[in-house]
Order: sequence, then C-alpha cells, then structure tokens
Amino acid sequence: MNSTEGHRTADQIRAKKILFEDILNSSPDLIIARDRELKTLICNRAFAENIGKLPEQLMGKTDLPESNDGSQEAGLHADRQDELEVLGGKPIHRIVDLSDHATNSRVFDVFKVPLRSDEGTVIGILSSARDISELFELRKTLSKREQELRELAAHLYEVRENERKRIAGDIHDDLGQRLTAMSLGLHWAASGISDNPAVLNKHLDDLLEMNRRTLQAVQDIATRLRPRILDDMGLKAALEWLVSSINRHGGPVFAIEFEVDDSLLDQAITTTLFRMAEECVSNVLRHSNARQAVLKVQEEGDSILYTVEDDGIGIDQASLENSRSFGLLGMRERALLLGGSFEIARRNAAGTKVRISIPRSGRARPDHA
Repeated sequence: MNSTEGHRTADQIRAKKILFEDILNSSPDLIIARDRELKTLICNRAFAENIGKLPEQLMGKTDLPESNDGSQEAGLHADRQDELEVLGGKPIHRIVDLSDHATNSRVFDVFKVPLRSDEGTVIGILSSARDISELFELRKTLSKREQELRELAAHLYEVRENERKRIAGDIHDDLGQRLTAMSLGLHWAASGISDNPAVLNKHLDDLLEMNRRTLQAVQDIATRLRPRILDDMGLKAALEWLVSSINRHGGPVFAIEFEVDDSLLDQAITTTLFRMAEECVSNVLRHSNARQAVLKVQEEGDSILYTVEDDGIGIDQASLENSRSFGLLGMRERALLLGGSFEIARRNAAGTKVRISIPRSGRARPDHA
C-alpha cells in the first residue's frame, strides 16, 4: 500500500469514527459501553453531560460520579448482579425509578445487552437508558383518572338508585294514598249514601282540592327529575326559577347575570349548565357560609363562559385535592364531555370561584372523547 492509499484509508477511518460519534451523540438516550473489567470503552454526550463530564473524561474509568442532580445515575449501569448476568450472555431490561419524592420524578427504561466480538465472545456490556419520567407521570395521572372515574361511576349509580327509591316512596306514600282517598271519596259519592246536597257538595269540594294537591305532587316529582321550564323557556328562565326558589327560603342571596341568547344554545349545553348550576348552588348552601353569590353566563369567543362566585369562607386546599369530591369531579367530567374546561379556586379576597367554559359546538375534544 503506498502512502496515498494509506492516507485515504486513514481519512476514511477517521470519517467513519466521526460519523459514529455523531450518531451516538445524536441520541437523547444515556448510552455507555464497558469491557469485562467494567472500564468505559465509549459513552455518548448525553450520558457524560448527565454526570457533569465530557465523554473523553470517562474513557477507561470504572468509578462513575453522581449525576448533576445528586441521584446516582451510574446506578443505571452499575448493578453488580445485572453485570454478572449480562457478562454471562443474558440481556437485561428494567424500569429504574430514581425519583426523589421531594423533587421531580426520575424514571428510566434501561436495557443492558452483551457486547460481543465478531466471534460471538462477550467482551463487555452495552447499556442504554431512556428517560421516561414524563411518560411515567402521564401513566400515573391516567391511572388516577381511571380510579376517579370508577369511583364516580359507582357514586352516580348509588345516587341514581337512591333517587329511584325516593321517587318510588313519593309515588307510593304520597300519590298512592291520595289516589286511594280520592277513589274512596268518589265511591262514596256514587253510592248515594247521602242525599243531602250540602253534604254532597262539601264532599265534592274536598275531592277537587285533593285532586289539585295530587296534580301538584305529580308536578313536584316531575320537576325534581327535570324542570319543564328548562325545555319550554330555556336556560335563563330555568336558572331564574332555581334562584328564586332558593332565595325564598333564606340563606345566601343568589343573583344572575345572563348575557347569552339561550335560544341558540345546544340542548346538551343547556342541560349541562343547568345541572352544574344545581351542583354549585348546593355547594354554596352547604359549605360556603356565604351571604351572597352570583351566577354569570357570558360569551367568550366561540365558547359559553359560566362562572359562580360567592363571598363565603372559600374552598380549602384539601377539598381541591380530594379525588372523592364527587360533585366537583362530576362537573369536571360534564365539561370535558362537551370539550370544555372546569376550574375551581379560592378567591383572593374571600369565597370561591367556579369557572366553566364550553364551546358552542358542544363536542368533546379528541383527547376526552
């Protein structure tokens, strides 16, 4: 081989080495290769920077320093039992959690495989670690959400059964008794037991009054299931009816600011906002110790913005973080199903503010479909 060919070969080798290093350093994974004595043969920039070094400073080293954040990053690659198994020809795959619960989570997907010569002899260990902390946190969040939804579903089932039980009791105990009494009264009137007109008229008047009260009881039961005014006159009228019925009984004074043409609202949005209003009003009455509260329905771009503010004691942090606050969880799920958002926070001055935004289209976003 002449000198020209030798220089060309050396240049090709150098170019291939640079290309190899560029490929290795382009990976965000932490990569290191060690020989059988666990001396570092090569590592990429991501691995070296993670422990505050340059790749060339780690060549030939067996003892690796801690990472910049103080966690033993070398532990990803320095488990003695793993090393023995890999040097014996067995690849290893582990999820390694180096999280410090006082700081951010640090979770890695680690692969360790035998590094083999052309003849197949194990000459070392090739390790790679991918930071999956964000994915790990996402999985934890999804798992928590799934658990919340299971508990909410169980709660709603219990609520539905209790409501059915209550309605059945109302029908049997109230309507049943009234209809039985009316039947007996009509039978008495038809039997001709009394021929005194005054007595008969008095009896018929009593039956008419009983009939009026029975019809009112039927209307009350129907209203508790779904107020007719919501379908007949729209959201504004239904909210005014709700607020007026609450204000008649004392306690916090509720006011309404309605700035939307509710005739243009989708039925699903109308129902959702009304049910949320019921839940918000209930929360104010039970928990806030407020003197007054304001329900606002406004337009915000292509969305309907619904807010409830009170001047009470304000919601505490424990209640905000309580995954078993089924009322809050139910409102959030209702909003998400329509592609909207739900927020609740303690006001700076006093009280609590609920903020719900729902797009006019009323369609769920793909990530919440």
